[in-house]
Amino acid sequence: MLEPQRMDRVLIVGTKDVMELTINALHDLDILHVEDYTAEGEYFKLGKPLKNATSLSEKLLKLRSIRSYLGTKSNVQFREKREKVLDDIERELTSLESSLNSKMNEKSALESGIKDVVHKQELLKPYEALGLPLDLLYGYENVTAFAGTVPKDIEPVVKAITGDYELISAPYGKGFVIALFVPKDLAPKVSDALVKNDFIEVEPLREPGQPSAIKKALEDRK
Repeated sequence: MLEPQRMDRVLIVGTKDVMELTINALHDLDILHVEDYTAEGEYFKLGKPLKNATSLSEKLLKLRSIRSYLGTKSNVQFREKREKVLDDIERELTSLESSLNSKMNEKSALESGIKDVVHKQELLKPYEALGLPLDLLYGYENVTAFAGTVPKDIEPVVKAITGDYELISAPYGKGFVIALFVPKDLAPKVSDALVKNDFIEVEPLREPGQPSAIKKALEDRK
């Protein structure tokens, strides 16, 4: 069972020329718990870090960041000579950073690809309900195609404007998903009528083929 041990608070003062030697000696003893010194007394003020402290601090932050990203939780401590540790850090850190950055980029690309697949799968749902090849919904010179959802049967509204149309409709959600084809010169009038009847356009998918085949290809990409 762990028990608290008595500790004494000490303030070590010395000349600057032996400061680094003193710090290293205290570190090697491994008996000193260092606290941040914040007191600005009459005699002792907070000194400047050692010349290599900033570089080492940056390397330590990088190593902690890498450890956090990798999710390593080992608390095993190794006793190594200071010079060897510094040499190892200098030699390995750049390579480790480069390797990790490469893996992070790969991970980001994979995550982006998965999100793209999931997004397209969602977009495909109304097209799947229609069952039409997607390339039938675009590419006409004299015909305008509308694809979207409506809460009720829209055919009477279209008939009131023109008899020259083609309407494909299928149940979808609480209403219907439709593909409506009308002459291009009537498109503005038909569009206004559709909007007044709560038509919501689905996001266009400019891909050839049946929605079911496109969906299977997307699933194979995961």
